[in-house]
Amino acid sequence: MTKKIIRDKNDIKKSIIMDSWEKKLKPKMMIKCPLIRKDVISSKVGQELLLYDPKTERLHVLNETAAFIWKMANGRHQVGEIAKNIKKTFSLPLKTAVELDVHQIITKLKKKGLLTYQEVNHVQG
Repeated sequence: MTKKIIRDKNDIKKSIIMDSWEKKLKPKMMIKCPLIRKDVISSKVGQELLLYDPKTERLHVLNETAAFIWKMANGRHQVGEIAKNIKKTFSLPLKTAVELDVHQIITKLKKKGLLTYQEVNHVQG
């Protein structure tokens, strides 16, 4: 967005119109973000997170890393963002390949029916 010099009310109106046009012109794309099922009950025990699925009446145990992923699976974070936060939180070197591991954990949780993906509009640029 470019800076504009506003001199009077007409300039303010023009500025608002230009801002709305710029927003419309930016390309949008749908991204998938993992989203946990709201009815799954979770309880932290030490470094692990216990998940109880009331639909299947099964208990699942997540290690510290999987628990971190579970907490970030709120429908607003992409796999890449979750991986980046894992590196930061666990003080891992930037070159550490974490995305594939995050994707695999999310895939396992999805196969067990504990989470799904939510599509979210993402404005680029």
